[in-house]
Amino acid sequence: MTQLEEIAFAKVNLFLNVTGRDEQGYHLLESYFALLNCGDIIAIKESLALNCITENAEIREGNIALKAFEAIEAYVGTLKPVEILIKKKIPIAAGMGGGSSNAASTIRLVNTLYNLNLSMKEMADIAYNVGADVPFFIYNNSAFATGRGEKLLPLKLNISLPLLLVKPPVNVNTKEVYKLSVKSFTPNLEEISAKSAIEQIYYGKNDLTAPALIIAPPVSVTLDIVAKQTGCIVSRMSGSGSTCFGIFSDEEKAKQALYNLNRTYPKFWCHYQLLEL
Repeated sequence: MTQLEEIAFAKVNLFLNVTGRDEQGYHLLESYFALLNCGDIIAIKESLALNCITENAEIREGNIALKAFEAIEAYVGTLKPVEILIKKKIPIAAGMGGGSSNAASTIRLVNTLYNLNLSMKEMADIAYNVGADVPFFIYNNSAFATGRGEKLLPLKLNISLPLLLVKPPVNVNTKEVYKLSVKSFTPNLEEISAKSAIEQIYYGKNDLTAPALIIAPPVSVTLDIVAKQTGCIVSRMSGSGSTCFGIFSDEEKAKQALYNLNRTYPKFWCHYQLLEL
């Protein structure tokens, strides 16, 4: 029986401005989504019944990958069931889009498994019905995001960022963070360009940080720990948390910080990557 698999890559929000709400009450944002080189492993194969097997009982029920399969069926009609196996490498409730990436990988793999010949645009449309940032993972290219996160502008920045991701052993619920989110919103950027995006990366913020700190105070401690590492020039939270990141002045300082944190805080999840944007 044919089994297909791929890596469902994670992302980091290098900045995140909440700019308002739409008519349905959903938050609108401006952010730069940077694709990471780490992710979960997703495998699918035909099965007698639709199911999802994961290594973590917390995420079995109502898994977004199952919703992705159901969204494909809503578009193309009834399909043979599949079994979806998710090997988690990315922490859950981390603000790195792990679930959304799992959903996008499911859509891509089902498209291939059943020779559906869906275009990228069709898969992105299906993905949006699963979650606002799922289309990003269909395209798998770093991009400037607006709307609910579904409006994507591929924006080449021509910069390299030594990036260290650090997640403390605490989870943050995205819906709860948005419920507590700001009522006075950040104005839209006057111009969306490589220059404005780079300025936001170095000098901007994440509007979801304050509500996340109410829910999970350890995020504040983590941001401070990252900021105090030698060579760290930006310390910020990704998405709705709880993952934080540091941008460093050079690769060696970032790698040294990774070594230090792995020794000092063994319960933290850490990942280093040189981001080429």
